[in-house]
Amino acid sequence: MSGLEERERAVELYFTTPMTTAQVVEHLGYPTRQCLERWLAMDSRYAGHMAKPIIPLETRRRAVEPVPGCVLASWRPLCERCFSAV
Repeated sequence: MSGLEERERAVELYFTTPMTTAQVVEHLGYPTRQCLERWLAMDSRYAGHMAKPIIPLETRRRAVEPVPGCVLASWRPLCERCFSAV
């Protein structure tokens, strides 16, 4: 079986059964759960089902803000440039 056929088989099994990604991987013996999730993300039937990040973007932004008087405060301009693109 080719890689593309294996991929299609895994994705179809996920959509046609009540199995979770971990169960599909265990049943087939391939791929990894993360790989299957990437394959599912490329399938239009899976659109909108992707998990949201555990830590919201605004919390992640605040986590890199320097503490007043911190030695790393000189990194602040770099952080502002990085997050302005977000």
